[in-house]
Amino acid sequence: MDFVDVLMTSESDKHIRILSGYVNRFLISIINAFKSQDFGLDTLESGAKLIVDASKKIHELDKILYVDSGGYSIIVGDVHPRAIGRFIECYTHFLNKYEEIYDYMFSLDIPIFLNYPAYNNLQFIEKMNRLALEKTVDVFKENESALKKYLYVWHFKLYEQFEIWWKLYKELLRNLPLTNHALGGMVGLKGITNIKFSPTVGMTFGIIREMLNTDDMMLPNTTRVIHWLGVSHIETRILGFMYEKLFNEHVFDNANTNVKFSYDTFSFNAEALRKLSNIKYVTESGNIIENTKDNIDMLIETIESEFDDDEFIRDIEDNLIKYHNREKMDNLYIMPLLTIKSQMNRDKLFKQMVEDINLVDIFLSAKNQYELKAKLYTPLNNWRIKTKLVTPRNISDLINSIILSWHFWQWFNSPEDRSKESKYLEMMKKQADLIRFPYRIPAA
Repeated sequence: MDFVDVLMTSESDKHIRILSGYVNRFLISIINAFKSQDFGLDTLESGAKLIVDASKKIHELDKILYVDSGGYSIIVGDVHPRAIGRFIECYTHFLNKYEEIYDYMFSLDIPIFLNYPAYNNLQFIEKMNRLALEKTVDVFKENESALKKYLYVWHFKLYEQFEIWWKLYKELLRNLPLTNHALGGMVGLKGITNIKFSPTVGMTFGIIREMLNTDDMMLPNTTRVIHWLGVSHIETRILGFMYEKLFNEHVFDNANTNVKFSYDTFSFNAEALRKLSNIKYVTESGNIIENTKDNIDMLIETIESEFDDDEFIRDIEDNLIKYHNREKMDNLYIMPLLTIKSQMNRDKLFKQMVEDINLVDIFLSAKNQYELKAKLYTPLNNWRIKTKLVTPRNISDLINSIILSWHFWQWFNSPEDRSKESKYLEMMKKQADLIRFPYRIPAA
């Protein structure tokens, strides 16, 4: 389960240089090419230059670059629905022409029109996503490499959205050797719905099912990617480490392939910029240092031992001292880098926990959900109390997520049930009902 760092163009050079020792994957969007109302291939070329420059730096460091479609511009209304055809032309042009500069590129997904209610209906959403996919498939006919790097973004929090994405996938993509998938629509979902489990569960199992059916399943050394967009909750990250072990050791174990999970979030950056007093730095060994004046010497000493960029160390020390002396800070871009490194240390500890308590073995050995819950409760809470890395709510939500996963696993692990698409759709409907998203999209 790898974190994918979201790059902001203004400080991307320093960002990449400093984080490259701790982060293997970076994400940048082509959204800047669509800021003006008269966007087109000319503005795309200008925006693409920034991505080309970032790509060179990332690949020189032997790191991986994801490129986002910029479809958020359509969702929030920066792009008028009548201009979507032009947007699709720009997206497919980049997908094809710039294929050599990226390692993965997300599909152009349009799940909702927030600022244009007259267009915000299921009929128009399906029409626009169909058009985007048809034009994308045209690219694949002349550029097979673009297909290998393509991440199909699924939407599923509303069942009626999921029905559209499932329908289009079956009609346009299922017969292609599609290697990679992504889960979208999850930014802020937990806050809106107060769900007590990870929303990634059902869609992930459906994707694994589809991966098993692709024509290139037996190609040697194939790595498939499942990316979770815009998630940072602890139970979801731990679940990702559990899934990676579960699927690679118990599903793809006899195949020449493996699956890599990744996630991105901007919340780590926002956390540092919003309120510096809230920073709690988790060290590589698992100690937690709060950003207080009494702890400043300990925090600086830890930074010096865990970072190897002298300029960064000097800037961060200067900023911390100025912060506690109530002086104006310089180079605020560096504060999120401290938070990201702290979260990467957390992730390593989460992964180690999955191994230490044999989480996958517990999952597989349970005969029912009640036995599973009983087997999970003590080791997870003992780990929580010992490490102080997570809260009781985190553990409760993780257990709920693992129990939901167990139900999908029973379906998945039965060849007869797994062959029944209707059974999977029924389970996805039940998960959408559990999510209880408070908004419905009109039919037309």
